Amino acid sequence: MTSKLLIRGAIALAVATSLASHAAPPPDTTTMTIQASVPGVCRVQNAGVLDFGEVDNQQGNDTDMAATFEWRCTKGTTGTITIDDGGNGNRTMTSALTATPLAYDLYMDPSRTLRWGGAPTEAIIVSGSGMNTPVARSVYGRVEAPDAEAADPANNYQDAVTLSVTW
Repeated sequence: MTSKLLIRGAIALAVATSLASHAAPPPDTTTMTIQASVPGVCRVQNAGVLDFGEVDNQQGNDTDMAATFEWRCTKGTTGTITIDDGGNGNRTMTSALTATPLAYDLYMDPSRTLRWGGAPTEAIIVSGSGMNTPVARSVYGRVEAPDAEAADPANNYQDAVTLSVTW
């Protein structure tokens, strides 16, 4: 029995010595660069409808309404938002039933003193916070009373403007 234990011990020692002398070589290593680029971008989106509703051309009052759109910019990116003069090129709504247009204008402020147009002096500057939540912005519109009085009654008028953001 003792000789069997000695033989088993010798075999275990031989196996352990053999495994130790045949240990795996150290791993070969290298590094990998991980990178990405986040471009500065601004977007305008979700422009609603600025609906003046029924413009009462008999009252002699301006008709004011507002609508909203959303914008977002990459953090640290500054954009300039402009609004063109519409499909007719002169901020007028037209009707399929009459050649007489209905004039309107768009403004940056609720008091309707700062015209919002396509020129740099008529644009609004926005700066991105990096949040993934769009920022709502109002557009204020007005049909002035004299323009409403000049329009043919009982017609539906329409125009479309383009909101643009450059950065």
